[in-house]
Amino acid sequence: MRITTIFLFALIVLVSCKNEAGTAEAASTMPNAEDGLVTMRGEFIFHDGAAVLQTRNTIYGVVIDDMLEELQRQVIPYKKSDLDMVTVTLRGKRIPKPEGTEGWPFSIEIKEILKIENPESGTQDVIELSK
Repeated sequence: MRITTIFLFALIVLVSCKNEAGTAEAASTMPNAEDGLVTMRGEFIFHDGAAVLQTRNTIYGVVIDDMLEELQRQVIPYKKSDLDMVTVTLRGKRIPKPEGTEGWPFSIEIKEILKIENPESGTQDVIELSK
């Protein structure tokens, strides 16, 4: 009886831990079966002609188009410096990197801007060097 109880307890713990890992990934990238687009939440930065979205588990290059320019216009009020990253929630098309090219393994083409979040104070750690 005691061994059965321990076995059942261990089984429950293992199953519940596995489900938590799945929900963490689902929070950062959620596919929509209807249109094939993915909802992503992550830190966004656009600097010096390059745009990046860093989710919890992956870094994506962002396709430079009109939607990227619109997102950049919307995040400017939330940034204190050009190097600040802003938390955004987007819907877009995830595109694998073509063979033989440099860059992130995946890019995202933004189709819809869902949410832009105000950065929490104290989370933007930037070291600036001056002469």
